[in-house]
Amino acid sequence: MTSPAGHVVRKIPVDAIAPGSNDRKTFDDAEIAALAESISEHGLIQPITVQPHPAGDPEWMIVAGERRWRAHVHAGMPEIRALVRVGTDSELAAVMLVENDVRVDLDPIERAFAYRKQIDLGSTVEDVARMTGRPVDFVARKLRLTHLHELLLDAVKAGVIPEKIAELIAELDQDGQRAAARVFEQRRLTWSEMRALVTDMLAEQNQGSFDLNVEVVEQLADDARRKSTIHAKTMAEMIVEAAALLDEHGIDTGDWMARARQVAEQRRIPWPLDGEEA
Repeated sequence: MTSPAGHVVRKIPVDAIAPGSNDRKTFDDAEIAALAESISEHGLIQPITVQPHPAGDPEWMIVAGERRWRAHVHAGMPEIRALVRVGTDSELAAVMLVENDVRVDLDPIERAFAYRKQIDLGSTVEDVARMTGRPVDFVARKLRLTHLHELLLDAVKAGVIPEKIAELIAELDQDGQRAAARVFEQRRLTWSEMRALVTDMLAEQNQGSFDLNVEVVEQLADDARRKSTIHAKTMAEMIVEAAALLDEHGIDTGDWMARARQVAEQRRIPWPLDGEEA
C-alpha cells in the first residue's frame, strides 16, 4: 500500500520497532489501555510513522504514533500498520511535533521543549507557528518556558505554578525566578500582580542592583499588588461609567454588569465603587 505522498504503508512486527525521541515523555496507562481496547474493536484508523533505526537493531524507530504502538503492545497484537518515511532530522522532528501538538495534549513543558527542539534544528519561530497552526506570539511565549530553573520546570509540570504565571517568571534570571516563584506560592498573586512584580524585578535586574533579600522581594510584591489593584479599579470604574451611558439609551446591562461585579470581588475591589448601587 502507498500513501498519497508516495510513502509506503506496510505491516511491521511490533517487536521490530523502538520508540524514537518523542516530544511526549509521559504516557497514561489507563489511556493506553482504553486505546488498545478501541483498536482491538475498530482497528487502527491511522498508521504510525517510522523511519529506519540508525543503529539497525531493532529495524525501525517511531517518528509519530508511539501511543498507538504502545496500545498494540498492550493488546498483544503482533503487527502494526506503519508509514515508512525517510527524511532529515528536521523534517522528521516536524512530523512528530505536528502530531503531538495537534493530536495529543502535551504538558506545557513537553510542548515548550518540542518547540525548542525544532528551533535548534534550524527552524524559526515563524516556521514552528506555521507547522503547528499556532500564532507566532503563542510559540514565543511557550519557548520562554525552556529558560525556567529546573525546579520550576517540575513545578509547572505538577501544576503547582500555572503555565501563564510561569511564562512571566521565565523572563527573569534563575535567581530571580526562584524568588518570584516563592512569592507567588506564598501569596497566590494574580496574573496582573505577577506581571507588575516581574516588571519591577526586571528593572532592578537590568540595573544590576537586584537584591534577593526576602524583604526587598516582599516589598516589590506589595507594590505590585497595589499597582494591579489601582489598575483594576480604574477599569472597573470605566465599566460602571459605560453601563450608565448604556442605561440612558435603554440598553440592558444586567448580565455583563453581574460578571463585572464577580470579577471585582475576585480582585478584592470594593463594589459598588462609589458606595452606591450602580
